[in-house]
Amino acid sequence: MPPVASFNDMVNRIGGNYFINQPIYGEITASTTSNFFGTTSGIGQRVGNTPTLPALPAGVSAYIPLVVDLGNSAGGISSVLLCKAIDLGSFDIGAATTGVFTDGSAMPTATIMNTASTSYASAVLVEVTTQLAGTQTAITITYTNQDGTGGQTTSAVTPTTGATVRSTGFVNLGGTDWGVRDITAVSRVSSSGPTGVLRFWGIIPISLSFNSQVTSGIAVENLLTSGVNLVRLGGSDVLRTFLFGDNTAKNVLGNVYILGDS
Repeated sequence: MPPVASFNDMVNRIGGNYFINQPIYGEITASTTSNFFGTTSGIGQRVGNTPTLPALPAGVSAYIPLVVDLGNSAGGISSVLLCKAIDLGSFDIGAATTGVFTDGSAMPTATIMNTASTSYASAVLVEVTTQLAGTQTAITITYTNQDGTGGQTTSAVTPTTGATVRSTGFVNLGGTDWGVRDITAVSRVSSSGPTGVLRFWGIIPISLSFNSQVTSGIAVENLLTSGVNLVRLGGSDVLRTFLFGDNTAKNVLGNVYILGDS
């Protein structure tokens, strides 16, 4: 059977039970930190994950998300990003005198605009995974940019002392760079005392939508009609959600409806 090429193909796949519904769930029990990684990094939180996608069964070559719905228990309007997140590495601020970077993966390659083996270039989200403490010092990140040029660096930035777990913000890149293929090194100004751990995420966006309070309704994004951003996912992928514009404690609940392509 050829890959899905029409609406009827999609209906037939759903009718043939090549379809799953993955819940999105998470909670943040206390307010996270605003603008913890520079004054322009925004207010962000990693608010939830889906379960790990199952191994691709027989007859399925990829998973394609079709519809996303999501609500949260906090007031106000926020933007919610659902994405496949790539672990670019982590930085233990308190290890040694300048910190220790543990390398992760580079951004994957894909066929983009009919060009095979093209590397994704991504914005970088940084998340606090162990609360920051002590007097923080400026951090420098070395990366390969969107053109494949290595050895690029950010302007040094200083995390906010006391930034809490799951606080999230964007890394401001150096010069005119707009994307990152890989992070190759992270260090900080030498000193004793600061502690905490940061995780760096590259992102392959699936949807970005406004998300309102649960009592006011749930945000629904139809990926077939709102920009047609049909991302192909593999087995063992985990989808992550990041919320921007609100840093309060909250519960998050939603679903992503996924078709198994042939």
